[in-house]
Amino acid sequence: PPCTLKTSCQVWMRVVQIVTNHQDLQLYAAETCFRALQSEPVHESMVKCGGYIIGEFGHTIAAKAGCDARAQFLLLRSKFSLYAEHVATRQILITAFAKLMGTHPAIKGEVVAFISEYRTTMDPELQQRVVEYAALAEQGREQTLESVLEAMPDFEERENILTRKIKEREKTSSTERSAASFKRDAGSEHP
Repeated sequence: PPCTLKTSCQVWMRVVQIVTNHQDLQLYAAETCFRALQSEPVHESMVKCGGYIIGEFGHTIAAKAGCDARAQFLLLRSKFSLYAEHVATRQILITAFAKLMGTHPAIKGEVVAFISEYRTTMDPELQQRVVEYAALAEQGREQTLESVLEAMPDFEERENILTRKIKEREKTSSTERSAASFKRDAGSEHP
């Protein structure tokens, strides 16, 4: 199912932010996402998170047996067809394919052949991405491809909405405990 629960979307996005901002987590995250995406069924939030992380950090596991760039591409491609009606998921995966193509020129032909099948898709955003990524893959545009698909910068550190909600709940429940304690103490003073 699509990411209908706001919290579900917030969780995978927060995972991406944390991994992007902490280089020491990127290899572990790429390995973990690669393994998680191999199991079935896979929740759509995991596909989004895994697609993003493998697109950005898949190069960190490419030398490991069974995790080369082609294996990463094939794994993500297998998830693409499962989400025909889920535009946001497909957009993330198309960008992941382009990132893989940018860091692993050996799979460029296979990636371009696959994404080119979607040049005429009815979704204008997906179509735009496909056309642009395919154009970037053309001979002589390697530097442009590299610069456009450069690693994403760190996210701005700010309080996450989930963290804020937890703190608000803790504050509310500590206020409620204090009020209950006050009432209990006040009641014990008057027999």
